[in-house]
Amino acid sequence: MTSPAGDLRDLDLASLIQIICLSGQTAAIELERRGEEGILYFEGGNVVHATLAPLFGEAALLRLLNWGDGTFRTRRNAATPTRSMAVSWQFLSQEGFRIAAERASDLRNEVGSPVEPEAVGGNDDALEFEFLGLLSDCENIMARLADKRLAKRPVLALEALAEIVNRVLKYSQTQTSVDLSAISLSGTLEQALSHYPRAFGLTIQRSLLSVEAAVERIEGRLTGALDRSVVFQQTSYAVIEIIGILFQQFAFGFRSAAARDQWRETYSVFLLDLTRGIDRLGV
Repeated sequence: MTSPAGDLRDLDLASLIQIICLSGQTAAIELERRGEEGILYFEGGNVVHATLAPLFGEAALLRLLNWGDGTFRTRRNAATPTRSMAVSWQFLSQEGFRIAAERASDLRNEVGSPVEPEAVGGNDDALEFEFLGLLSDCENIMARLADKRLAKRPVLALEALAEIVNRVLKYSQTQTSVDLSAISLSGTLEQALSHYPRAFGLTIQRSLLSVEAAVERIEGRLTGALDRSVVFQQTSYAVIEIIGILFQQFAFGFRSAAARDQWRETYSVFLLDLTRGIDRLGV
């Protein structure tokens, strides 16, 4: 039996999720857009797992819901490799329909709303300029991952990742155009740790992320080389997921759906580069 497939321009993801959930299916939806690949898993009509590298769970799902184009393919009776969320389909549908409404509003503005296109574009252009400046600062921090001196202490890469998180958090506190009020650092950390159970030593101190305990344990308190490698990798991936969630929230500052999509594509490249940098390191 062939797997149902289609285009997200013809059937948006929120509607597709609703169909699968209401019919109580166990299935997977594979999605692809311009080189990005995501997948959603369902068990008995419940959404239980989502991936869109390097994101997992709700963070990956919410980003997939923002896709206005792309293709999908469904696989019936597909077993999920893990469970990363417990979110009601009602919430997912509402979120998807909210995003669709935003896109419709953007389209009306583009084809003749009273809002001046120059004003909208100017606002988004200024915001993009600010975000790219922040991303440039973060890329300078990321450059440490290529430092040959890290070969002696690769675990210090964790400190660079934490510095990126804290740079973003401090930036958001000084910019009125950035609203991270919907993001709880402790909740985001808890979510990331649920996806990477071998991650260790990530703590919050004075509303900032600390990896001091992780560095100490990986360098001196783990007994097996395999354990050290796994803990380092999973702890690094957990921090990268937190960075992705923070950057994802910035997208809601843009008025235009096209500007939001462009920002997501930009920071996604940065996250992939971070992941590759970690993968090149050995502990």
